[in-house]
Amino acid sequence: MISLENISIGYRRDKALLSPVSLSAGEGEMVALVGRNGSGKSTLLKSVLGLLPLLQGRCQFSGVDLEQLDQKGRALAVSYVSSQVAGLPALTVRELVSLGRMPHTGWMGKLSTSDRDMVDLMIHEVGMDQFRERSLDQLSDGERQRVMIARALVQDTPNVVLDEPAAYLDIPSKYELVRLLSLFRDRGKTIVYSTHDLETALMCADKFWVISENTIHEGSPEDLGLAGLFTQLFDHSG
Repeated sequence: MISLENISIGYRRDKALLSPVSLSAGEGEMVALVGRNGSGKSTLLKSVLGLLPLLQGRCQFSGVDLEQLDQKGRALAVSYVSSQVAGLPALTVRELVSLGRMPHTGWMGKLSTSDRDMVDLMIHEVGMDQFRERSLDQLSDGERQRVMIARALVQDTPNVVLDEPAAYLDIPSKYELVRLLSLFRDRGKTIVYSTHDLETALMCADKFWVISENTIHEGSPEDLGLAGLFTQLFDHSG
């Protein structure tokens, strides 16, 4: 699970993006992070992962402070899909997804039969079977994003964090993505993802983190909807 205790995020201590807040994402729980552009969603996720230092507070994965984990420890605790599309044209789909096994293979990076089987399974799970030997420069943005999701899933961490994973996907693919994330949630993984697609999030997320007016509101979709938070958040969006 992911636990955030009294955290404050941003790039300068005197200009924090969000006031101190405590949040949690439990085992087998899917959390949708929503908010307007520029509200701090990506900054929050990068701070959770340790890519940006917290201005205050602490982040824990399964009771262990993020700061106590070395690079390998972090790679075994949480996997990440960035909102940026991968730009590694020389790699094939299979080669890129295989990189997700690095925390498990040791410094030699040699894949076992079970490693290769997991790579093939995750490529299948994201619907990229027919592209497995194709290089990344031959894929669309949406197809490359699917490959990055497969790489994160093959890392086989208890926690998965995704920043706008559906940004480059068409409507059917967005629903398929949420179905896939729900499947891994049901297998016990903790999933936190940012999204602008409120409709699919309301269908599948167990909990919301909603950024509004420099703070984060946490709760079930029903509770936050009844409180009028979604209406307030998108009041002037048309």
